[in-house]
Amino acid sequence: MIRAPDKHAANSRSASGANATHRPQSDSKAALATKDGVQGEDTYEAEREFNAAERKFVASGKVAAAPRAAAPTSEAERQAKFAAEEERKR
Repeated sequence: MIRAPDKHAANSRSASGANATHRPQSDSKAALATKDGVQGEDTYEAEREFNAAERKFVASGKVAAAPRAAAPTSEAERQAKFAAEEERKR
């Protein structure tokens, strides 16, 4: 089902009660654009480098061993990793 645009959306208030039409507009697109026109945190070159490194890692045959190498080696390390994970979830 295709929804029609809400005619009253521009006049409605957000959950915080502030009117969206009175908020200062930042020039986020200009801040994200780079000299080559790429927007965001990544560039095409960085993406190519990442993909090449990922392919190289997969081809190395070390994929199956990687989780075992990252596993905690002691109970204290296991608890520290668990606590860090819980902190990130919050």
